[in-house]
Amino acid sequence: MKKAIHIDSPIPFSSSLFDNSISLYGSCDGLILCVTYPPRILLLLNPSTREQITLPHSPFHDTTYHVSYGFGYNASTDDYNIVAISCTYAYIIVSVCVYTQKTNSWRIIRDSPLSMVSDAPGTLFNGVLHWFAYENMSTVIAFHLWEEKFQNFPLPCFEAPSIPRFIGVLRGCLCITVGEPDTNSTEFWVMKEYGKRESWTKVATCPHYLTKPLNFTNNDEIQFLMDETTPLRSYNLKNNKYGSRMIPYAYGSLELLQYLEAEICLESIVSPNRHCFTPIVIDD
Repeated sequence: MKKAIHIDSPIPFSSSLFDNSISLYGSCDGLILCVTYPPRILLLLNPSTREQITLPHSPFHDTTYHVSYGFGYNASTDDYNIVAISCTYAYIIVSVCVYTQKTNSWRIIRDSPLSMVSDAPGTLFNGVLHWFAYENMSTVIAFHLWEEKFQNFPLPCFEAPSIPRFIGVLRGCLCITVGEPDTNSTEFWVMKEYGKRESWTKVATCPHYLTKPLNFTNNDEIQFLMDETTPLRSYNLKNNKYGSRMIPYAYGSLELLQYLEAEICLESIVSPNRHCFTPIVIDD
């Protein structure tokens, strides 16, 4: 990603449907999973084609419990899946359900994680979704889309006050960022052998306490939000230099005050309606 440009949102925020919050729960092949609450409504959206589809209600539609989501492509079935994990506010797992695009339906599965996952979207890597454990930030919870099975594996050992913050993919490996409040910096760790704790390796340190890394490029450049009130920036982990800001502070007379949600989404013509359900195309 070399630059960011402003486009009109394909989601009709003026509609009463979107009067409340909307969150982005990951992107895959140009599709973005959006969740509104309340009411709890899920949409698949392609910003490039401006096509979107409202998904059928999940078993958690009317629940007041906490729900975490993950979204990704399942190569074994050539299908897109959404995983929803519900728990009580005491962080007791209630159930896990999976949406399959081919059937346009949800089903509850038997397997469940040992603890509730974090609020962040599940990170997709090699057909597996990953979250930090909510109550134990020293553990990653993984869900294999093709087996529909959960797996836990530990993070590297950190000393307080180090804080694991985000999961991504860097240099073809699963990656985590670790915030260091004492030095106002962020460390980057990669798991060189998937699933093996001893293979975690620290590969770089950025001299800034990053709010949200968005993208890791092939030349070891990270693109991130500095914080909630500053522009999208880039930082090269090889030469330890910042790039120029990628989003201006204002678009004409509209001051850009805050970045609340952001996802990297590749341009594609993949339809959220591949299996001929009723789509919605937003007119300009």
